[in-house]
Amino acid sequence: MTHVSKNVYKRLEARYQARIVAGLVAIHCGIGCAAQRATTNVNGSGQGAPGMRDNRELARCGREAMRAGDSIRAEHYFALAIQNGYDESELLPELLTACLLTNRLRSALNYAEPALRKHPADSVLRYLVATVHLGLGQTQFAKQELETLLRHQPQFADAHFLLGMLELSRNEREAERHFRYYLKIAPRGNKVSEVTEHIEQLQYARVPYATATEGEAIVSSVPSHSDSGSAWTAPDNAREVSSENLPGKVVVP
Repeated sequence: MTHVSKNVYKRLEARYQARIVAGLVAIHCGIGCAAQRATTNVNGSGQGAPGMRDNRELARCGREAMRAGDSIRAEHYFALAIQNGYDESELLPELLTACLLTNRLRSALNYAEPALRKHPADSVLRYLVATVHLGLGQTQFAKQELETLLRHQPQFADAHFLLGMLELSRNEREAERHFRYYLKIAPRGNKVSEVTEHIEQLQYARVPYATATEGEAIVSSVPSHSDSGSAWTAPDNAREVSSENLPGKVVVP
């Protein structure tokens, strides 16, 4: 088995985590542009009245804060709105987006995990929880969430991809299995070229080099007698020469 750098998780986080989470939250309840359209235009800073308790007003102020680029204040308003009875399934994606935009992964996890306990069949939310665990460096928790997700929804292609990445430094054959399954269920997915590259690298790493036995077999194939019929004795450096004639092979002692 070839060695894969233990920094694979850091590379994975840097290259995929932010993109996966941002895209996932947008997909989860169709927010993004839809949320912008749903926002009521309000003049002013969007901070709202400190003593406001109406959950719709709180949600509106949270959206205004998001538009103003103040995701911390937006998180505060969204959380208060949910606490005051706003539909969690509708507002949770916007709350999580507010956390993730400024890399507040721990806060996002604190909101997402209780929601997942209420809705354990929500595969997209479970995938989000897995990616947040990954962002926090909690790879074992991420792996557990992804495996749970795939037990209930084996066609979740991105979960196969992410689990394959996690397995690269642990179990290469398992990683390849997940990559191949990704290609099977998402032949036109946006990670196809990357998955294909990983599979090729894993296969290349398993190509065996010539062994000492192979080198000895080559030497032994030299005829034991010359054309004249006299006994033939291999020179002392015969094995060394035969090994040098094999580019890329292991030199036989």
